Amino acid sequence: MANELKWGVLGQAKIAEEHVIPAIYEAKGSTLYAVASRRPFVDPLYDGVKVYNAYEDLLDDQEVDAVYIPLPNGLHCEWALAAMKKGKHVLCEKPIAMNADECRRMIATADVCNVVLMEAFMYRFNKKTELLLELLDSDVIGKIKSIRVNFGYLKTRANAARDLPELGGGSLYDVGCYCIDIMNFLMRRQGNTFESCSSTFRMAGRPVDQAASAWVRYSGDVLCTMDCWFDVASHQSLIIMGEKGMLRLDEAFRDTPDDIELYTPTARRSIAVERSSAYVREIEVFTEAALTGNRSNLMPLPDSYANMCVMDEMLANRP
Repeated sequence: MANELKWGVLGQAKIAEEHVIPAIYEAKGSTLYAVASRRPFVDPLYDGVKVYNAYEDLLDDQEVDAVYIPLPNGLHCEWALAAMKKGKHVLCEKPIAMNADECRRMIATADVCNVVLMEAFMYRFNKKTELLLELLDSDVIGKIKSIRVNFGYLKTRANAARDLPELGGGSLYDVGCYCIDIMNFLMRRQGNTFESCSSTFRMAGRPVDQAASAWVRYSGDVLCTMDCWFDVASHQSLIIMGEKGMLRLDEAFRDTPDDIELYTPTARRSIAVERSSAYVREIEVFTEAALTGNRSNLMPLPDSYANMCVMDEMLANRP
């Protein structure tokens, strides 16, 4: 059994250069072996790394064990399928696909090709999420009855990957997917299932949504709301309301120091959370799965598929 996973990266996305590639260098059992892009490589991150000018050439390299795909959302399915059919394990940026049908095909291909496929929701691997789950499991707020979550920022420049529908642009695909994931994730852990949703969008004369809101119902009469946007100031927050109390977390999806606020009828407590190496942990969890077959339940494929099913229902209402 190999003791090192050789990574290839498709494209030069900002998230790859600022977060994931440094994490690959730092993670145990991983090495950056090759990159592919249609643009010249100038970052010192790529010194000593095999460079390809075509994605296909990287996938044809038999030394590449795993591929990280941070391409525009509309290209995720195409290149994930191509990589898996070449026998590569795939870590695909969120959202894993454009719709549930694409996600289903990706999961089926991973099974047939006997490779690891995982969606890259980094926040699931940070200390905030770990502590949040510990608090929920302690029953300090009782059963969850409602979740309110938002995530958005002011987009100040043109960006084809976020502006064009064919590339999977729009606020829902870009940041709303985090809101959907945390709702589904917490509900699944509690044993609640998705029932229905209602959604609305602000297009502002653009071809993709600049903002989206949704009201989501789960079994057990749990009601959740989410908001995401491109066109107002940056903000994110997560409020979880239970039968006995409430938890509030700002910056829920970033790997930054923060406080989890706990409210009960008799007390208010602030719990400090230090910054963690979430990207490194994400890479190490994926690497262990690829090298040993020991697959983590932190980001299982049924969760990815469930997210896309909810997103499909929401997008059915988009103009």
